[in-house]
Amino acid sequence: MTDLSFDLVCHLAGEQVLPNFIGIAQCSATHHVIIASQRTKFLHDRLATFDRLNSVCIDLCLVEPYNLSAIRSTLAAYLEPHKSKRIAFNLTGGTKPMFAAAYQLCHELKSTAFYVETTGRAVDILFPSCERIPLRPSFASVDDFVKLAGFSINDAGLWRCDPRRQQRALLTDACWRFREHLMSAKLQKLLQPWITENPFGEPFHITKGKIHAELDRHSRATVIFDQERFVMESFGDLAAYLAGKWFEEFCYLRLSELIAHGDIKDLRINFKPDWGNLPSRDGAQEFDLAFTDGFILNILECKAGFVKQVDFQKLENLAEQFGGTFGRGILLSCFPPSDSIRKRIQSSRSVAGIFGQPVNNITTLIKNIQPGTCLSKHP
Repeated sequence: MTDLSFDLVCHLAGEQVLPNFIGIAQCSATHHVIIASQRTKFLHDRLATFDRLNSVCIDLCLVEPYNLSAIRSTLAAYLEPHKSKRIAFNLTGGTKPMFAAAYQLCHELKSTAFYVETTGRAVDILFPSCERIPLRPSFASVDDFVKLAGFSINDAGLWRCDPRRQQRALLTDACWRFREHLMSAKLQKLLQPWITENPFGEPFHITKGKIHAELDRHSRATVIFDQERFVMESFGDLAAYLAGKWFEEFCYLRLSELIAHGDIKDLRINFKPDWGNLPSRDGAQEFDLAFTDGFILNILECKAGFVKQVDFQKLENLAEQFGGTFGRGILLSCFPPSDSIRKRIQSSRSVAGIFGQPVNNITTLIKNIQPGTCLSKHP
């Protein structure tokens, strides 16, 4: 099997930064050069400033992307001082003339050429032999995708930063079991004034059907579902929690089992990129949940109520902006989707959906769910 250890690796730059990062991550080399045009040289800038690559040298070689002879002469001139080294060419990106020029030079220098085939999760060796090597995980965390997209991080969305989440895990599980009662009581509408208008921790008292929720002036919360009683201190955000935040925590707790089993590498809740002066698309400010298995970015939109068109659009935009072809959006809801939402999911190349009772089995379902899949069953 070919060893991907080299002195210098040349990477052809395409439209997205992630394929080049994956190529760098697959190789054991301290020197990389990004072969780019004026339009794509931003990829070099982003990779050169990415903190995980501080230990390697990343150069830039600018070429005319559609002039074969010019590309060949520019690249040959760059490589002249390095001809005695072990050189490789990552041919995954770039234009066809860039591919042709690099492949020609690879033959002349008796170097290695490879292509990163992300769908099959493999590295295809094109020269001097033809073989396929399993792709190794390239991404260590959700942070990697966000930083490589050109953003810094406002809130890393770490579960442990709010210990109350774990403390109220039994209440969160009860919310799932009584989700139909929460919906029929129209708590989202009833609690809206305490979410948007009144100060954090403003006392309230609501009784509707089998549900009783109360917050006193000391932020002590009492929640009763039928005969089940829960009391918690310092619960000033009880209104927002009962209106839907509980569902995000429920899904996180289920997915955290995948971390324990080593199936995923990183899991975040309420992760907030720093948008700076840039307007977030369609009001998308945060990821309800996000995780990576080391290969792709999964962004989850969690809705305790029914999914709306704006929820779908927000998720699709986030998956595209931060993951590109390596991004997948997953809609999670307590209740079945409307026909229009189902159709949008089924025609989507980046979004899947899990609705109703199947959400309880997301640890199994989410591993292999593909974009365009819509799993639904009435609660």
